[in-house]
Amino acid sequence: MCRKNSLAKSPLDLCSIDKRTNQVIAIKTIDLESAEDEIEDIQSEIAMLSQLTSDHVTR
Repeated sequence: MCRKNSLAKSPLDLCSIDKRTNQVIAIKTIDLESAEDEIEDIQSEIAMLSQLTSDHVTR
């Protein structure tokens, strides 16, 4: 069900099951040590995602 996002710089790394809802969830992990030059991009993505009003995006 979950597969790596080949278009993103930081692909979704893991799929899991939410124990409360039994739904498949995707987890994006970021290695901050190796992503030092991408910190601004990461911060921009977090800012954009935090403005979305969707049940499918955590805030």
